[in-house]
Amino acid sequence: MIPSRIISHGPERPSQRELYKKLAEASSLIRAGKWFPANYDKLKPNFDDLERTFRIETTLVEDQTKVLVTALEEIRTEHYAGSRPPQKSYEPAAKGKDMFAFRWQSDFFTKTEMYLKFCLVGDDRNRQVCIFSIHEHKE
Repeated sequence: MIPSRIISHGPERPSQRELYKKLAEASSLIRAGKWFPANYDKLKPNFDDLERTFRIETTLVEDQTKVLVTALEEIRTEHYAGSRPPQKSYEPAAKGKDMFAFRWQSDFFTKTEMYLKFCLVGDDRNRQVCIFSIHEHKE
């Protein structure tokens, strides 16, 4: 009999390939304006802080979209900072969906360590990115 601590339960999620696909899809959807806040009352203060701290404009949706696109251009699969397997969202807009969190040293945000968390929702025709947070990393 094989001891239970040795039994494999399949590959660890998310794989590098899965992360690469999620980042590419999120970037493409956000560029197309297909994103929304998981919780507006939680995400708005994130954008307000980015505006104050980094003196970038985040008032308009177009400004926020540009910030998100720029962040995703910097993020790589090795910046994944979420759990394995990914945690599930409890927010009503994305309940039960896998959340992908990333932490990276950002050139755009003046070499600051940043944090971004999102998930993908909807079917192929209605696919969108649900943004949970984007802010300076906090321990």
